[in-house]
Amino acid sequence: MNLFLRRLAPLIAILITLISQVLTEEKIEIPENVTELNNENFKEFINENNLVLVLFYDSSNTSKRIIQGLGDVASNIIKANGTGKIALANFLESSIAQEIYIRSPPKLVFFYGSTDKYEHYPSHLSGLEKDSMISIVLSKENVLFIEHDSRNSESLEKAMKEFNLEDKIYASNLPVLVYYGKPNTKRTEVVKNTLKVLRENGVPIKAFIVYVKYKADIGLHIYRLPEMEKQNSMEINPKELYVAKKRILGLLEWNEKILSVFVESCIRPYVSFKGNELMYIHESSNSLITFLKGSDTLDQYGSSNIKYLDHESMESLRALAKANFFPEDPDKDLMVGLVLPGLEQEVENFTGFYRNVHVENGTFLLKLRKSKFQLENSGNSNKYLLTEKEIKKHGFEYLISLAKNGNIPIFYKSKRIMKHNKVSASVDQYFTTPFNYLELNPSSFIELIQDRNNALIVFFYTEMCSKCNELLPFWNSFSSKIASNQTKESKFRVFVSAFDLELNDNPIDMKIEEIPAIYYFPFGENKVSKMSLYTDDLTLEAVTTFINDRVEQVSEASSQDHNYEAQQSISAHSNVKDEL
Repeated sequence: MNLFLRRLAPLIAILITLISQVLTEEKIEIPENVTELNNENFKEFINENNLVLVLFYDSSNTSKRIIQGLGDVASNIIKANGTGKIALANFLESSIAQEIYIRSPPKLVFFYGSTDKYEHYPSHLSGLEKDSMISIVLSKENVLFIEHDSRNSESLEKAMKEFNLEDKIYASNLPVLVYYGKPNTKRTEVVKNTLKVLRENGVPIKAFIVYVKYKADIGLHIYRLPEMEKQNSMEINPKELYVAKKRILGLLEWNEKILSVFVESCIRPYVSFKGNELMYIHESSNSLITFLKGSDTLDQYGSSNIKYLDHESMESLRALAKANFFPEDPDKDLMVGLVLPGLEQEVENFTGFYRNVHVENGTFLLKLRKSKFQLENSGNSNKYLLTEKEIKKHGFEYLISLAKNGNIPIFYKSKRIMKHNKVSASVDQYFTTPFNYLELNPSSFIELIQDRNNALIVFFYTEMCSKCNELLPFWNSFSSKIASNQTKESKFRVFVSAFDLELNDNPIDMKIEEIPAIYYFPFGENKVSKMSLYTDDLTLEAVTTFINDRVEQVSEASSQDHNYEAQQSISAHSNVKDEL
C-alpha cells in the first residue's frame, strides 16, 4: 500500500499544479471602481450603500464581456456625481446567490441598502450596453419625483425661476418629465402611478411635479435627449421639449399603464443608432422601421461603424421619423432603429430576423400597427421586409403605403425547427416512426388549417414555461397514438402539433389568455371561426377519445354524403331510361 501511495504522489502533485494553473488563468480581473464581494464582506458592503448593482458571474464569455464594461459604467456614474456602486460576486461561491434563488449566471441584481431589499435588472432590456446601464443606475438612485408647490407665487413663471427648474432640467443627464397639475386629483395620481410603472420597467427618467393655482397652467412637458450618433460623451444638452396635447391629460380613461407607453414614446430619440432598450420597449406598442445590417459593418479596428448608410439614406430616415413623430397617437407613431453588430442575437430573438438565405444583408424590417392603440392589443401589428434596393427605387413613404394597403407580403417571425429535436419538422416526418408531434411555424400553420380534410389540435407553449415543458413528453405519446393510425394519404388527417408563442408570430387572429393552452381546429372550412379550447381531462385516454370521436363523426358524415350522391346519380340515370 505504501509503495502504491509513493508512486501515486508525483501524479497527485502534477494534477494539483495543473489545477492551480487553470485557476490562475481563469481569475477574473476586477475593473477600476468595481468592488469584489465574497461571503465575508457582502452584507456589510450592501448595508453601507443605498444602491449597489451586483453582477453574479461565472466563467462564461458572456460574464467576461459584461465585466469588461462595468469599469466604464462605474467611472461614468462617478463623473455624473452618482452614488450608486458597482460590484461583482462569484456565483458558485456566493451564498447570497442561493438565498435569492439565482439559478443561471450571469445575473445582475440591484440591492437597496439591505440584502433583503433587492430587484433583478430589468429582464425585458435587449442588451447590456454601458450607456443603458449608466442611465438605469442613475435613475434608480434618485427619488421617484420631486414636488414643488407654486400656488402661493405671483405667477408660475416667477415660481419656476425661484425653483431654478430650467437649470435642474438641463443639468440632468436623463430625459425629464415636468407635470403641472393640482394636488390630490385623479389626474395627478395617474401621473404619479405612471412614474412608478416607468421605474418598475427600468425606464430612466427624472420627474418634477409642480402644483399650480390655475387650471390653464395644467400641462405635461417632456424633455427628450437629442439624437446622437456618438453616445460616449456626457455632453447631452440641449434637450428637446415636447409639450403633450391638452387632450392627452383630458382622457381620464388613460391609466398609468397606457400613459407610461405615451411617455416612453416621447422620451426616445427619433432615430435609435444602437438598437438599445428604448427601441425594444417601443417595438411592442409603436410602428417601427429597423435597419438590419450584417457583421460586415465593422471598421478596420473591429468597432461598430454606423456610417454604413449613405448621407441621403440617413437624412431620408431622419425626415421620415421626425415627420411621423405622433406619441399622442401610437397608432401613427413611427420609430427608426439601426441595429449594429453585437446585437444579432437580441434582434433574432425579438424580430425573428435570421442572417440566412431568406433575408438579404441590409434589409429593413417594417412593423405597422393594425389597429387603433389600446393597452390590451398593443402588440397587434404586421411586419414586412424591405430591401435597400426597393427603398432606393421607391422611397420609404411609397412602400409604407403599399404595406398599409396589403400589397406587400407579411413577414412572420418564425422559429427554426431543428430536425434532430424530438419533434416532427414536416408532414412527412409526422407520419413516420417515432411519430413525434408536429412543430408548427407560421407558414405551416396557415397551410394546414386551409385544408378542409385536416384537423389540428395545437399545444400553445413557450420554452420558458416549466409546466409546458413538463407536458411536451406527454404530447409526443399522444401524437404517437394518433399519427401511427394514419398516413399522409389518409382522407381525414389529424395533426397533433405544438406552436411556440415566444419564438413565432401567431398568424391566427386569436386571443390566448394563458399558457399552456390547447386548441382544437376542426375538419371543414373556416377552422379559425370554429376553433375551441380543449378543457377536458389531460390524460392519454381522454385526449385520444376526443380526437377519435371527431374522426369517426367526420367519416360517417362523409360516408352519408357519398351514399346520398350515389343515390342521386342512380335516380337520375333511372329517369333517363324511363324517358327512353
